[in-house]
Amino acid sequence: MLADDLIQPGKDLFESFRSLPWAVHGVVALSMIAGLILWLHGRRVLKPMIVVVFVLIGAAAGFFIAPLTPLEGSVSVYVGLTIGAIVGAVLGALLYRFAMAISLGLVLAVVAPVIAVVALDARLSTPRADGTLSTEQLRLNGVNEEGSLDTDQAIARDLVQRGKKLRESLKDATDKATGPLTEEEVQGVVASGENETQVGERKTDESARLLQTATARVKAFLDALSLEIAAAWEDLPGNTRVTLIGSASLGMGLGVLLGLLLPKWTAGAVTAMLGAAIWLPAGVWLATATGGTWAERLHLSAGTWLLAWAVASLVGMLIQWRGLLRKRKKKTVIVSEG
Repeated sequence: MLADDLIQPGKDLFESFRSLPWAVHGVVALSMIAGLILWLHGRRVLKPMIVVVFVLIGAAAGFFIAPLTPLEGSVSVYVGLTIGAIVGAVLGALLYRFAMAISLGLVLAVVAPVIAVVALDARLSTPRADGTLSTEQLRLNGVNEEGSLDTDQAIARDLVQRGKKLRESLKDATDKATGPLTEEEVQGVVASGENETQVGERKTDESARLLQTATARVKAFLDALSLEIAAAWEDLPGNTRVTLIGSASLGMGLGVLLGLLLPKWTAGAVTAMLGAAIWLPAGVWLATATGGTWAERLHLSAGTWLLAWAVASLVGMLIQWRGLLRKRKKKTVIVSEG
């Protein structure tokens, strides 16, 4: 199935999430909470929640962008997370007026390609006419069809190992900076005659070195991930890539237009759709990060996830539109009595 093949890299990526540092999972957990609030009460708390969402996006972007900076030794991932959160808060406050149109545009820009892929998958999965070559017949004889699968699994295992090393390095840096002296360190201090200030300076230097190592591993993880994403994109047929880009562009344009023309009703709709689009994948991320065996059941097809998002979005819309429907009913009664 084409849709399942397209989301397979995403499944492999989710497997590597559990080995990322705790800070990333903390951002995802906050994103899930923000998504639930947007889903249920987004129309009422839109402005503060838009700022929160921008803060989370900025924090996540800063965490992953920091290792890519050309500065000497790179910037600490935690510094990048803090700066990204501040920049996100400022942008969220400044862009509030346009956030509704932009948010609906982004949601439709993501949903439209998924719908296009599911529709394309259904069209390609129809029975072939007599005389039409099957996919297996079009393959070159002698080509090992499982070779690419082995390569994908090797890449996924490499990403998981990089993520584990990354988390261990960050944990070592935190323990060195905040934890008490070990017995070996105490014996070393007694033997060397260092005072408390000198010990603190040495621990700070060691922690800085470990954080630099962690930052380098984040960069290595991102490099490997970018190569996998690029390879997955290159493997897609040309017409599929055109379909994805075109549908995303049309969805973005339609979403922005609707957001500007119908602001009141769009507020409830977009926050319900955006909230569901946030808390559903965030919940899957956190469930996968736990490493439980039941998390394997969340590896569903693209069509199933699209249906789940649509149902969740519809429920959120109905919950948020109750107030608008009541006001509209009251106005109708007043006009009829007048």
